[in-house]
Amino acid sequence: MQSTETTPLFSQASRSLTWTESVPLRLKPYIELARIDSFIGNPLIFWPCAWGLTLSTRYVLLQWYLVTYAKQLGIWLLWSILLHSVGSIWNDICDINVDRQVERTKSRPLPSGKISIVSALLFMIPQVLVMLLLLFRFNDRTILAGLIQLFFFTPLFPLMKRITALSQVWLGLTFAWGVIGPWLGNLVIVAVSWQILSALVAFGTVWITYSYTLYAMVDRSEHHAAGIKSTALLLGEHGKPLLSCLAGLFVIGLAQIGVLTHQGSVYFLISVCGGAAHLVWQMSTIDLNDPVSCMARFKSNGGELGYVIWIGMLLDSIFWKFWILHGLNL
Repeated sequence: MQSTETTPLFSQASRSLTWTESVPLRLKPYIELARIDSFIGNPLIFWPCAWGLTLSTRYVLLQWYLVTYAKQLGIWLLWSILLHSVGSIWNDICDINVDRQVERTKSRPLPSGKISIVSALLFMIPQVLVMLLLLFRFNDRTILAGLIQLFFFTPLFPLMKRITALSQVWLGLTFAWGVIGPWLGNLVIVAVSWQILSALVAFGTVWITYSYTLYAMVDRSEHHAAGIKSTALLLGEHGKPLLSCLAGLFVIGLAQIGVLTHQGSVYFLISVCGGAAHLVWQMSTIDLNDPVSCMARFKSNGGELGYVIWIGMLLDSIFWKFWILHGLNL
């Protein structure tokens, strides 16, 4: 794959949002370090949280749903933003020397020298403390799930890129683990179905692995030269058929989760069929040798696809509640 130094998509300036122009210059490197200027990875952390919470509240009364669901969704959104920031900072600290060798990342605050490692750590620690404050609002099981995600899965990702080509699978497990906390944090649930949670984590891992393999395709030639391992390099010339298999497995997973959680026709029509259609579009239009194409499909997973699946879950849950209120049986 040829280097794409002239592609505007990958310049640091092109990633910045308009509102960052009004931020004081001394703060801009910290915004870039936390990825607040791009939000590319935030949705992929948030969607498993949103899906877990939405599925867990299917049998909750509508009065509780309207207030508490929105409140908890906001908490997990903030958790996702902070986790992405903390994970990005830690990853950049560990990868500072590698990032200096990659065109797309060499202008980041740490490899470019705009911020020191000490300053990055001092910026990261308060965010971790806020995450702990959010977490300790919930029950013991939710706290444990969050601590595992924050202090076990997240810090080990940079190491995984050095020892295994399946580092994107580890990242997938890290993000998909986020489905557990919101599910266990729903105090209305009396019994915990570990079969459902295991399925959610497993198929969520497949989806994130698929998504971040597309992301890794962007820099695979430079990562190969720098000694960084990834699923993009592992797949080699068989990228498209194997990625298609991952996409198909995820759709099967969505259907299986629908069966396990007793979802209705709205879920299967929007989340499963809509999600499948979007993934077919991705695989039929992507050019794995074009970094711009790979990045666009990666973004669409956290964007359009995430919304389609969540909206199907949400509408199915709301319709079910209205049917119950009117004495109907779904």
